[in-house]
Amino acid sequence: MLRLIQIQKKQNDLWDKFVWSHPKGWLTALSSWEEVLREVSPYVKNLKLALVDEEKQQIKAGLPLYIIKNPLAKSRLVSVPLATISDPIVSSEDELKCLLKASFDLMVRTGSSNVQIKANQTTDFFGKTSLVRAKVWKYHIISLDDKIDNIWKNFDRSSIRKTIRKAERHNLQFRTLFDQHDLKIFHQLYTDTRKRLGLPALPFGFFNRIYTEYGSSQNVYFLFAKYKDLDIASLMLLRFQNRFSAEALGWNYDFSRLSPSIFLYWKAIQLAHSAGAQSFDLGRTDPRNYGLLHFKRKWGGQEKEIAEFRSAPKASRWLPELIQSSKLMEGARITIATITPSWAFKAISKLFYRFYLE
Repeated sequence: MLRLIQIQKKQNDLWDKFVWSHPKGWLTALSSWEEVLREVSPYVKNLKLALVDEEKQQIKAGLPLYIIKNPLAKSRLVSVPLATISDPIVSSEDELKCLLKASFDLMVRTGSSNVQIKANQTTDFFGKTSLVRAKVWKYHIISLDDKIDNIWKNFDRSSIRKTIRKAERHNLQFRTLFDQHDLKIFHQLYTDTRKRLGLPALPFGFFNRIYTEYGSSQNVYFLFAKYKDLDIASLMLLRFQNRFSAEALGWNYDFSRLSPSIFLYWKAIQLAHSAGAQSFDLGRTDPRNYGLLHFKRKWGGQEKEIAEFRSAPKASRWLPELIQSSKLMEGARITIATITPSWAFKAISKLFYRFYLE
């Protein structure tokens, strides 16, 4: 018989064992992700719901939730903040419905305004629920089940393969992270790129905690492209079970002609293939970003959707989200970010994420 429970801290080992064993599990569903989030904002607390087989003392289904107690707005229940990939860890619609009912009860008890749940492999399970599809992203996944030479042949000849060969002719070098000094190099490249694009940058502590939590177990990789003794691009990968995902990228704009980001994606795919992974995810993309979508389609992968479902999509929209999504504000964001000194941009970004976790 199954019983619905809320996982307590002393049960985290049982929860993590379940996440590792379930095909819908992912790194950000682990209990340790709370420590990563606390590097960004103190207004977050993990609340995990689970269906437990009492006879076997096993978790059969689970929903990782975080209550975000924002001082500027009503609290929300989010699964899972700052995770580009996330799913209810379920095997059926019935399991999802049971966990959703519990999340609605939790929303009432905590005085939260909304439940927000991302879905990747389980989007079809939400068809008969009361939640509304509020956001959609695209993601592109490359199967690694074939030989690496055949995977290479699936890339677009002119925009991908030719560009990689050009980078190799310019003697771009590939390396992985060596120490925490390299982590600072990654973060500077990442921050400069986000600033250039008019997007807030996650603070150094976020990536440092990811490195601390998952580096020794090889569930996170930081890759670098080097040109004449200078690191000109860096990419963070997350790894879980048989899947790799590209999560954060930064590059030196002065060396864009060398296409170091494309070079790094290729090296990352080779790394994932050699590690025995079954798939490589190119990362989440806003469907309005046609240029990036066009670029990712050139890698020959399969295009799918990541959706966010909400109990009250209109009520959840507040100032930071409106600023991010408004077309009118896009040009202003980029202009302001461009003229803002680096130290001020980092401070503003840190403040932004302190109050806005999605």
